[in-house]
Amino acid sequence: VTILTQLLERSDICQVLDPTFLLEAKDWILFGKTAELEFKLPAKYILTYLIGNNNDYNQAVKDITTKCGIQTVINIRAVENQTFSITDAINYKDGGPKEFIYLINNASLIVTDSFHAGALSINMSKNFVMLKRFRDNDYKSQNSRIYDLLGHFGLINRLYDNNTTIDDINYLPIQAQLSDERRKCLFYLNDSIEL
Repeated sequence: VTILTQLLERSDICQVLDPTFLLEAKDWILFGKTAELEFKLPAKYILTYLIGNNNDYNQAVKDITTKCGIQTVINIRAVENQTFSITDAINYKDGGPKEFIYLINNASLIVTDSFHAGALSINMSKNFVMLKRFRDNDYKSQNSRIYDLLGHFGLINRLYDNNTTIDDINYLPIQAQLSDERRKCLFYLNDSIEL
């Protein structure tokens, strides 16, 4: 907003939420209810959705399973990285959007490097950990999206490093903030469309 305000010399620039936040969690859960999985869903599992091709991911997931005590991992293979697999995991590649939402909603923990998987985790009040897909000095880095998302909701501690604790997230203040921002964004978007 600050950059665009200066560049365009306008004072009416407004930041709106990512569209995944404009639906409430109940809407996403309803959308995922008709998912069709080809396997029996374990009672507790870690869901991984990792877009990047990072050699450190398998070790990070192994460390996270040890820290949280959940050994069953379901790995959704991203279109961008279809050959990536997690050792000893259910490596799932046949799901669509409904299965994706259903697996997020039922997971005990989500491990991802995806902005949108992180956003959906926040919206659905799920415990999650974010991995960096890029090195910060990589000219292709999109890490700023992750930093902005986590920083916006006071969740920068969900960015994984070897010292990260996998404790539960207190979502009460986050959901109150999100609800208020959703209301303002929907008003702004509706008002803008009507102009």
